[in-house]
Amino acid sequence: MFSELFQWLTRLDSSLGDIISHQGGWTHLLLGATMFLETGVLIMPFLPGDTLLFAVGTFARNGALDGWLAFSIMAIGATAGDSMGYALGCLFRDYIAAGKRIKLINPEHLQKTQAFYAKHGAKAIMLARFIPVVRCLAPFAAGLARMPYLLLLKYSLVGSAMWVGSFVTAGYFLGQYELVRKWFPIVAMIVIGVTIIGLIREVLSALIKKPAPRSQPEANIATDAATPGAAESSSVLHPPALRLPTPAYSAANGEPNRAQ
Repeated sequence: MFSELFQWLTRLDSSLGDIISHQGGWTHLLLGATMFLETGVLIMPFLPGDTLLFAVGTFARNGALDGWLAFSIMAIGATAGDSMGYALGCLFRDYIAAGKRIKLINPEHLQKTQAFYAKHGAKAIMLARFIPVVRCLAPFAAGLARMPYLLLLKYSLVGSAMWVGSFVTAGYFLGQYELVRKWFPIVAMIVIGVTIIGLIREVLSALIKKPAPRSQPEANIATDAATPGAAESSSVLHPPALRLPTPAYSAANGEPNRAQ
């Protein structure tokens, strides 16, 4: 029974016509639930995403589905799935904060994840929506990194609308051509590849960052300290400035704090 359910779920895109003929308008809710499960449950990244959206656009053009209703329900379902993944990430984060260890989560990697989401969280949530498997893990990682929920919700909604809208629109206008339907999986892989390149570029630019030049007072202190007998006088004339740690996110609006 489980194997049959698995095969049915993984073939939603190819069997969408039969589902519509049997379920009618209820198919819209099934599509929304599929979007939710793909991102909200970490163990279901195998569910069809891009190809299913393309098929929805094709059937919307034929009048078998309501295009705007399908778009709205699937975008909401995808956003709700991100919220569920975020909640799971927060749950694991609280579990770790209580002093308990999880073998799959390294505390050092967790700190790096938090720093990455503080700077690039918005881009990560939106761009990850176009990459299978990654779109399941991105909201979970955001929960681990304690990204403010309202910030995640905003960019998740924008990313979900962009993802659902682009592929459904492509299916609506291009799904009638047999050649496009045949080569669409390859085109989707190209789109995914371009998105991955963009994410890699963002990560590399964050890792390979030139150190900021030292200000003139700091340079003078370093020069004085290197001079024999000048260390004591330098500490008196140029006391070191007190620097307070900058929070990752602003407490006022939840936006990432750029001041470092």
